[in-house]
Amino acid sequence: ERDRLGHIFSAFSSEFRGRGISTLYTSEAELIGPVMGMPFSGLALQGVSCIAEIILLMRYVELRSQLHRMISVLKVRDAKINSALHKFTITGKGIVIEPDWASAEEILGEATLQRRAARLGHGSTHPARQ
Repeated sequence: ERDRLGHIFSAFSSEFRGRGISTLYTSEAELIGPVMGMPFSGLALQGVSCIAEIILLMRYVELRSQLHRMISVLKVRDAKINSALHKFTITGKGIVIEPDWASAEEILGEATLQRRAARLGHGSTHPARQ
């Protein structure tokens, strides 16, 4: 029953918080629409923002046959945040988030130009490939 999902998350979060346990919820963006047979596919987790302490946006950006990982903080309860996207990598030592947004902005800008050129039929926008 999808209508009860927000209430269930809220109850679990409250109980866990009372016991000093952190909770982590994840939701994947539907890149190709709902997937048949996946339990919560196509379900927007409405109402989760009011119970979430922190909300992160994680996404991929495709550029020149590479997938670049980006992360942004969308919400932190009772705190001022910087919601700029940052590039991150996963290494043998864990997740490494770049301290500034410059490389993320460069990748996003190039990816936008690449998509625009592809739509217009102009080929590559990369200087070395023109």
